[in-house]
Amino acid sequence: MQMICQIDNILRTMKKKGYFFRMPDGSLGKITQTNLAKLLGEQTQTVNMWVIGRTRPPIDKAFRIAQLLGVKMEDLYSFEKVESCAVVKTGEPLIREE
Repeated sequence: MQMICQIDNILRTMKKKGYFFRMPDGSLGKITQTNLAKLLGEQTQTVNMWVIGRTRPPIDKAFRIAQLLGVKMEDLYSFEKVESCAVVKTGEPLIREE
């Protein structure tokens, strides 16, 4: 199962809806990876690596990203569909005969 980063989609949606970041100096900043990086104290390249899925942010940064974007942490990533999944109790067969 692969995690798919949704940060870029969230940023695009926020831009379209006219949102801005409140920057540390009190000014309004455009919704960009660069401004997100500034607010996180990270380099833009690092945030870009998270957005394209090459790397993942540490849990504390993911939590802060969710706070800054006003979403839940689980909204930052989606997962590829799993075709089948079996949940069984220990000692039970995967397929029950009837």
